[in-house]
Amino acid sequence: MEKASPFQLLAFLLTSLHLLATCSLAMNISTDQSSLLALKSHITSDPFHVLSTNWSSSTSVCDWIEITCSSRHQRVIALNISNMGLSGTIPPQLGNLSFLVSLDLSKNDFCGELPSEFSHLRRLRVIKLSYINFTGEISIGIAPLPSLIRFSMGYNKLLNGSNVLSKFNISTLEYLDLRNSGLTGDFPSDLCHRLPRLQKLALGNNMLSGEVPRNISECSELQLLMLFQNNFVGTIPRDIGTIPDEIGHLYNLKNIFMDKNYLTGSIPLTLFNISSLEMLYMNDNKLEGPLPRQVGNFTMLAWFDLSNNYLAGVIPHEVGNLQELTDLPLFYNEFSGSIPIGIFNISSLVTIGLTENHISGGNNINGVLPGSISNLSKLTFLELFSNEFTGSIPDSLGNLRQLELLNLYGCNLKGNVPSEIRNMRNLSTLSLGGNNLTGIAPTTLSSLKNLQRLFLDANRITGPFPIVLCNLPSTLGGLQKLIQLSLAHNGIEGSIPETFGELLSLETLDLSYNKMSGVIPKLLEALKQLNSFNVSFNRLDGEIPSGGPFLNLPYQSFMSNKGLCGLASAIVFMLMRRGGKTINVEVEWSPEVAPQRFSYYELQRATQSFNENNLLGSGSFGSVYKGIWKEHFKPLIESVKSCGIFVTEISQRSLAAVLTWIAPEYGLEGLISKRSDVYSFGIMLLETFTKKKPSDEKFAGDLNLRCWVHNSLPDELDQIIDADLLTVNEQNLSQKLQCVSSIMELAMNCTTSIPVERMNMTDVVETLNKIKQKLSYCY
Repeated sequence: MEKASPFQLLAFLLTSLHLLATCSLAMNISTDQSSLLALKSHITSDPFHVLSTNWSSSTSVCDWIEITCSSRHQRVIALNISNMGLSGTIPPQLGNLSFLVSLDLSKNDFCGELPSEFSHLRRLRVIKLSYINFTGEISIGIAPLPSLIRFSMGYNKLLNGSNVLSKFNISTLEYLDLRNSGLTGDFPSDLCHRLPRLQKLALGNNMLSGEVPRNISECSELQLLMLFQNNFVGTIPRDIGTIPDEIGHLYNLKNIFMDKNYLTGSIPLTLFNISSLEMLYMNDNKLEGPLPRQVGNFTMLAWFDLSNNYLAGVIPHEVGNLQELTDLPLFYNEFSGSIPIGIFNISSLVTIGLTENHISGGNNINGVLPGSISNLSKLTFLELFSNEFTGSIPDSLGNLRQLELLNLYGCNLKGNVPSEIRNMRNLSTLSLGGNNLTGIAPTTLSSLKNLQRLFLDANRITGPFPIVLCNLPSTLGGLQKLIQLSLAHNGIEGSIPETFGELLSLETLDLSYNKMSGVIPKLLEALKQLNSFNVSFNRLDGEIPSGGPFLNLPYQSFMSNKGLCGLASAIVFMLMRRGGKTINVEVEWSPEVAPQRFSYYELQRATQSFNENNLLGSGSFGSVYKGIWKEHFKPLIESVKSCGIFVTEISQRSLAAVLTWIAPEYGLEGLISKRSDVYSFGIMLLETFTKKKPSDEKFAGDLNLRCWVHNSLPDELDQIIDADLLTVNEQNLSQKLQCVSSIMELAMNCTTSIPVERMNMTDVVETLNKIKQKLSYCY
């Protein structure tokens, strides 16, 4: 046998190694493929059909969508199927992706727990599992992964999360996000010792308690500290922000979020040594004491929120050094003194909030609003509500062309609204109520086409209704976007402009407590979005409009206007009686209007619908009620509800009986609403089941039909109900009496003297249907 040469042996060895590598590579690719196909098989919903149409064994796994393979080993190194709307569970086979470096399953709807097999992914550097639906504890296998840099599992439904933070012991971890994940218990005091390279720590919106540990400063590379909305108590630890010789420093800290906790004490001075800060949120705590002058060290600060604390003293002038600042919310504190002039030189400011700074109920931000406020050309929101300024609104305020919200409510300002405000073309909310303003410049508001909310209430605006408001809707399309308008508590005279009927977006109109006279324009019926309307305490007269939004307004909207009138719609209920007979009504108008007679023959059908024998048996009383209201009641009310009319003839019923049907508020204020109709319906129920009229001679003095029934409930019900309805020998008598008792209780809830306490007809119908079902079992 011929001996093989060295070259032949070398060739054989290389061929063998190639074959072995090829077999190994094929096996590993096969492993990755089977792992991902296992994931696909665990997907129960794939709304965009990404995996179902693309992940196939007929193609290379490295060609699948959202899969990345390494060019050297041809192994899967990244899997990103985030935000695909997927549902299902995570299979343990994913732990076989041994070359995986990055895993992103976030913003899907996976459920169950994270498989413990993830501990096999020793190369894994990034895990993103936020906004999923995981429950249970984080797998213990995750915690010691040796290469992990980023772990994000926020906004899940983790249970028993109190010990999760104690599991992480990863010296490489730089980013840990467990926001809104159900964490409880204390903040581990040794967390920074176990995670020394931590740069971003996000634990906000959990239920962590106790104190923030002082040795958090051991996280010397920390850039983001997010502890907002927990249950931390006590003082902010002194160590935060210091540079102790023994533990290092926090020079890299850029963002602090410690808002919405229960932190007390003063802001530590050492905090102001961190000149790298860009965001500082400590709002909604119980911090007290002054804002130190060292705040001027924060020259990189862009977002700054200390609102809703107990900080006091003057606002230091050094705030003017924060030239990168965009937001300055200091509202709901106890600051006093004037606004530092330097603030008006921070050209980057977008928001200023100094609303309600009080000491023992007093207004303590004072002084004048300087003309230099016009320097803030980027300002979008200016909120100075409830302070104690002097002087007037500066004309230069009109130079804030970007302003969208201006709130100077309750600031003790005097004079007119400056006409320069017309330059604020982006203004959507203008709140100037609660001041001592005496007038509105004629052209002030004519150009504010984006204005949605205008509050001029509680000022000293007197005389005729401001002509600028009368003409706006028809001038340049002004105020067409207006949603809220309040001019209450002034001394405005004159009539309500008919042009208000063109403000079709209006939802709230408050003109109460003025001296307005005349009628409520019928054109306001066109305001279909109007759900809050108040003209009480004026001198209005005439007919209250009956269409559109006025069908749903309570009588309190019109009270204390002696000249307003309208015939209660309860009388319409009174006209409808059982028996199927046509009712003729003669209506005599006031001397200014010619007499007219109305014959309501169409009420014949309506009365038949209210036949007492079919009240519960029809099973459709709710639709009958709504149909009658739309087809009969509404046109009838619009025909007869006007000023100065007198009902001179009502067949089959005396005037005394009519009055017993009318809700109490009509007798007190002469005003009605749908709740007046509910009252009348309740009286009708009492009549139907007792066979007693409210005008029965039995009722005298303080005793009336309602009181009589109320006093008999529940034990003496058999003494008051109509004897023709139930007899002693009835089968299931007790159950039937219980149903009738429920109807009487319903009638009580419909006839309370306070309108807002009455049931609405939707609930009445639902209750009647339930009673009907119970009653049907008795037959």
